Amino acid sequence: IITDQVIRNHIRVEERRKHVRVIPAPYENNQASVFIKGIGRFVQGRLIDLSAGGVAIKLNDSIEASILDKDKVYNPLVLHIRGMEIKTIAKLIGKREDFAGFKFEIVEEKDMTRISSYIHMRLQESKYSTIKAMMRNEKK
Repeated sequence: IITDQVIRNHIRVEERRKHVRVIPAPYENNQASVFIKGIGRFVQGRLIDLSAGGVAIKLNDSIEASILDKDKVYNPLVLHIRGMEIKTIAKLIGKREDFAGFKFEIVEEKDMTRISSYIHMRLQESKYSTIKAMMRNEKK
């Protein structure tokens, strides 16, 4: 059934990324904090997507977002995901208005395991939701 839908709808994946990324579930309130040495405090934001290679964040304040410098390494960038605190060191690779994309430079093994487990869980949840939706559509 799923393969038929993919073929019938000409679904293709053209992905340049090295790592699969996931989007938090709508009910989740996953946050991120970036420490900015120049002002001596954290800038807060909401996690938009996550992969083993990095993270995208929507910062809460566009003025604070303007302080971030592309290609600069931030230590720490802290993720708050489903009650877990994950500390990383990450490089800002892209910024648009109050959105920022970071590439992980250093993540401890235990924290990468947490990130990988979260990604796996989200993929399973997404897969289940997609299958349910496709089955509902088949019945119509």
